Amino acid sequence: MIFMCFLANVINFVDRANLAIAAPSIRAELGLDAVGMGLVLNAFFWTYAFLQLPAGWFIDKVGVRVSLALAVGWWSAFTIATGAARGLAQLVGVRLMLGGCSLSLMRACRLPARMCGPWWAKWRRHRLTWHRSAAFRTLRGISPAFSSPRLPASCWRSQKARS
Repeated sequence: MIFMCFLANVINFVDRANLAIAAPSIRAELGLDAVGMGLVLNAFFWTYAFLQLPAGWFIDKVGVRVSLALAVGWWSAFTIATGAARGLAQLVGVRLMLGGCSLSLMRACRLPARMCGPWWAKWRRHRLTWHRSAAFRTLRGISPAFSSPRLPASCWRSQKARS
């Protein structure tokens, strides 16, 4: 389960970096100005911030495994929808939905001791949190390296489909 969380978050971080790197191509193709692109990039974080408490409540109610499966499915669907967006309103709407599912994904994976605790000795459970924290900090630094070299070779729409 820890590996599945790690893998889901690797893809999530690369996906976040892709949009920022592809911003010039998106602006040119959709005819967005700097304000419009700012709305697109920030829309993700509006729902990410607003849904913190509801997502925690939902994960507590249905469990980590179910919420992780739902979040990955939701996130995959809206990542594909990002490539299908044809204008500012559609792109902002998709990014709003992505913020909610990305939050759910992150919340589910931030409970490693609760998720895998029954199979680990109590004195070793702190290592689960340590590994998760170390992995996420590393991913934030290296995720742009995964998407930067690939992006110029193709259009941003096909790149979103591959992420």
